[in-house]
Amino acid sequence: MPIWIQVVIALGILATTAVALIVFQRQLDRPGGRRGLGAIHDGLGNTIDVFNPGHARADRELRRHHDAGPVSRIPDDEDDDPLVILTHPDGSPRAARFRRR
Repeated sequence: MPIWIQVVIALGILATTAVALIVFQRQLDRPGGRRGLGAIHDGLGNTIDVFNPGHARADRELRRHHDAGPVSRIPDDEDDDPLVILTHPDGSPRAARFRRR
């Protein structure tokens, strides 16, 4: 086989690999793109704790905030008076707080 055919095949393989890596990296950059990597990510994901623990803690905290969900009111809040007068220690009024029901 001539050398120029071998060079063309090698360049084709390199170009295909480069395009595949670029597409894969862009897919990972999407929101939630790294969560679906499965067992390999679970097994190798803990190495970030060793090499960059600050990033690992921040990532866990962001994930915890994302998964927390909305805050709901507790039943005791329903009985609050919509008008509250805040006073100074001597008893004189200093502010009023209005709440919407």
